Amino acid sequence: KSPNIYTYHIEKNKGIGYGIKTCLLEIIKNYEVVSWTHADGQTPIEDVVKAYQIYISDENTDLVKGIRISRTDGFLATLFTTIYNIILLISGNYKSRSPNSQPTLIKSSFANSIISYAENDSNFDISVLLYSNKKKAKLIRFPVRFKSRISGKGANESIYNKIKYSFLTLKFLFFKKFIKNN
Repeated sequence: KSPNIYTYHIEKNKGIGYGIKTCLLEIIKNYEVVSWTHADGQTPIEDVVKAYQIYISDENTDLVKGIRISRTDGFLATLFTTIYNIILLISGNYKSRSPNSQPTLIKSSFANSIISYAENDSNFDISVLLYSNKKKAKLIRFPVRFKSRISGKGANESIYNKIKYSFLTLKFLFFKKFIKNN
């Protein structure tokens, strides 16, 4: 086990955002920058290294995040990503497109300011991007390719869950005080 890789077990699932925020609270005090990515094999670990190289090339960077340019995990996933990006365009948040792309690398000082604002649920990544935009943080996106999942199963693989997730996102984008007040 690497001294710079941490895993945490959270007893009760309270959402992906909650899990990431819980981990961030534990590790940002010890590092200048932290990163996370999916563990299902869709995103190569080498992309974390690319994110770090981008980060160290510009000392003013607050956040480095992949932006999905392709995916090979099926028609429905591609369709819903396209619809999601259209929703972001309509809502005036196109810079936040493909928010669930990974990896994400963030300066610890900036992560500390995001923790209280970021959502606990599946809208975590988009809330981080929107907060970054509102605070005029230095954000760098870089192209990533999502492969077919090697292991595990995504929470939004069924058509029902994709539709449910889409409605939660619409509700978040258009009705949350977070977006209107920050």
